[in-house]
Amino acid sequence: MPGNTYDTPTDVEGTYATPTYTTLSSDTPEYSSVVDANGSDGVKFELRIDWDTSPTDGIYIEVVENLDGTFDGDEIPIFAMRVDAPASVVETFHTITIPNVEHCRLKITQTGTTDSHDFAARAVKYRKVA
Repeated sequence: MPGNTYDTPTDVEGTYATPTYTTLSSDTPEYSSVVDANGSDGVKFELRIDWDTSPTDGIYIEVVENLDGTFDGDEIPIFAMRVDAPASVVETFHTITIPNVEHCRLKITQTGTTDSHDFAARAVKYRKVA
């Protein structure tokens, strides 16, 4: 039956399951480790955001690609979305599927400097099954 097979998830920022978070405390971007998806059909990122109490700043989530895996200033953004601060939710979960990519990583940026949001992320490489 057609579908996808998934590799074991790999933490790329913080520890997703426990969780152990990375803190965003300004509008300076945080980058995850590089995911080498060569030989796979794509990558699924799973993000977990623990919002500040009464948040005002949102978060920009980007996936950036680099063909040779060096990430030395020549990254290409291939996905971007803004998540606005929720009114009452303390933690949110987001899944992003990126097909046909070889080397990529997450770029997470807080939209302002008021809050200190925390996030953790993991990546799961997948292959299509005919």
